[in-house]
Amino acid sequence: MWATTWEADANALIGLIVGGPSNLPVISFTDQDAKDWTWKLPAVERFVADRPLAWLDDDAGQGADEGAAARSAPTLLVKPDGYVGWTEAEYVALVHFAKRDAQLTHD
Repeated sequence: MWATTWEADANALIGLIVGGPSNLPVISFTDQDAKDWTWKLPAVERFVADRPLAWLDDDAGQGADEGAAARSAPTLLVKPDGYVGWTEAEYVALVHFAKRDAQLTHD
């Protein structure tokens, strides 16, 4: 699932470059509900509900760490430098989070 302001363009502009699938569903950001730390959060919360969330955002906004920590479901917030992009360390953190979540789900 893409939750990016690139919306449908993410499959072609990001997914193919990083070797991902080219047809992931996309969250549309049709509302501008105000949250303290990001205007994207309401749409993402509706989709993920109480499921684990790995959130990558180069512009997460003030209070993002607190918002992520307040979720009851496992949450990883990764804030890559917008001028650098994802680093190997951030990718490793995402893979570790995904594997840990998969293990918790199947135990």
